[in-house]
Amino acid sequence: MPNVYHVVPRDSEWAIKLEGRSEAVRVFASREPAVREADSYIRTQGAGRVVIHRETGEIESVHTVDTLPAETDWVHAITSRPALAVGLAAVCVGVGIAIARRQG
Repeated sequence: MPNVYHVVPRDSEWAIKLEGRSEAVRVFASREPAVREADSYIRTQGAGRVVIHRETGEIESVHTVDTLPAETDWVHAITSRPALAVGLAAVCVGVGIAIARRQG
């Protein structure tokens, strides 16, 4: 089951708490960096949810990440026909410029 992190007010600070645990994972002076850090946690883990609370403790919003973005297959991208065509065109232009400079 994916992790659920809550960004909650704590005294005059904001804490990130893992659901089901009482201790804070991390504490911040303001809410925005706590939200960014909690979002970072779930994105690193590949899936999860960040529940953002208001100063009153009520839930304001929920951010959900289902999976990590697919990794780019760089070898396939570089050796695809469009990429090879662009590369070949660049080589032809370069050779043409070199020949023109030698003759001119």
